[in-house]
Amino acid sequence: TPPAPTDALPIGAVAAPKEVEMVRVTPSEALDKRILGVVTRFGSVKEELSEQQQRELPSADCVGFVHVQKVDMAHQRVTLLMPNAVGLPSNVMVLGDVDLPE
Repeated sequence: TPPAPTDALPIGAVAAPKEVEMVRVTPSEALDKRILGVVTRFGSVKEELSEQQQRELPSADCVGFVHVQKVDMAHQRVTLLMPNAVGLPSNVMVLGDVDLPE
């Protein structure tokens, strides 16, 4: 990821380039109240992504976002808030490392 331009940062701040790391995330409390990007390039995936798909994922188009409202660890279920009632086009989603306050 290229660093942010210096004029976009607070005075005295220095931009540090950050490596993109792709890691499979299983349902956990860490997903609660997070925003996920929906990626449709691969359709619905039941198994692990292939090595080629993993290489393509950082450049895949994000077609929308969902909000994780609730994580049910007992049933390994995640409740999502979506902008429409139509089902998701894919179960492949990306999670960034930006935390949003409640």
